Amino acid sequence: MKLKKKLLLLLLGYVLFVEGCSDTEAEIFTEEEISEERPEELTQEVSPVPGQTPAVTSVQTIYVDVGGAVNKPGVYQLKSGARIYEAIEKAGGFTQEAEPESINQAQMAQDGEQILVLTKEEFQAQGMSQPQAAGQSPAQGQEGKVNINTADETQLQTLSGIGQSRAEAIIEYREKNGGFSSVEEIMNVDGIKEGIFEKIKDEIVVG
Repeated sequence: MKLKKKLLLLLLGYVLFVEGCSDTEAEIFTEEEISEERPEELTQEVSPVPGQTPAVTSVQTIYVDVGGAVNKPGVYQLKSGARIYEAIEKAGGFTQEAEPESINQAQMAQDGEQILVLTKEEFQAQGMSQPQAAGQSPAQGQEGKVNINTADETQLQTLSGIGQSRAEAIIEYREKNGGFSSVEEIMNVDGIKEGIFEKIKDEIVVG
């Protein structure tokens, strides 16, 4: 009987030992699986997402000053290569008094350019049969003559015998008297008499 009990105890101990080893192996295997899976998971987390860097495109811009017979005179920003008509559209288009033929709308706008649109009256007064260049001043009348009613001091000094003091006197006279009604009236300006008039009469117009 004692021998049987010992055998049973040994058998029971062996069974318990085997079960214990099986559990340990299962736990070790599970840890190995986890240790093998984690690097893959980490690799997926830190792997950079492939993508493309957007190309940076630089669009050059220019600035033009649009004035004269337009609805919204001012300085406007355009893309390089834009045409005069685009600048006029930015400025609200032509006024009812504007003469569209006074300017070449297909001409390419230049950075820093002044675009002046003439009225029908100005266009007819200057006898211009061809559209003016965008940068041409209304002070330049027919055949390149100087309009003494609109020319600035610098333009007046291009006339024969007209220096700074006489140019200032011309501007002062027209501002005080509302402009010149004829080219001969310029002889009423201080410092401009018949001798000077004879030199410049073919170089000036009124409008």
